[in-house]
Amino acid sequence: MKTTKRLLYGFWVLRELAQDREKHHSARLLAEQLGIPETLARQILMRLRKAGFLEAEKGRVGGYRLARTPEKIPLIAVMKALTNGEPDLTLLGGGRIKPVELGKNDPTARFWNYVEEKFWGILKERTLADLLGH
Repeated sequence: MKTTKRLLYGFWVLRELAQDREKHHSARLLAEQLGIPETLARQILMRLRKAGFLEAEKGRVGGYRLARTPEKIPLIAVMKALTNGEPDLTLLGGGRIKPVELGKNDPTARFWNYVEEKFWGILKERTLADLLGH
C-alpha cells in the first residue's frame, strides 16, 4: 500500500505523542526524533490541532500533546484532516501510474467497489488506539 508522506508522517507524529501523553512535544524535537522535515512536521501538527486532536501550549515548556485519548481519535477523521477532506484510495498504483476511474460498464467495478467499501468501513471503526496496538 502506498500513501502520501503527510499521511504517513501524521500517523507517526500521533503515535509519538501517544507514547507520552502528559508531556508537551515541540515540533522541532518531534521532527528530529522521527527523522522528518521540521516544516512538514509543523504543517501536520497545525492540521491535527485544527481538527481538534491536539492541544498546543506556548512557551519554553510548551509544545503539542493529544487533546483526546487514543480511543477517541478515529483513523478516518485523522486521514480527512491530513488530506484536505476525503482521502483518495488508489489500489496498486503509485509512482508515475495515473489512477483511472472505473466506469459504470467495467465488469470488475462491482468487486473493486466492494473492496473499497470494506476498506473505508474498517477505517471508520478503528482508532489511534488500534494503530498503537492497544
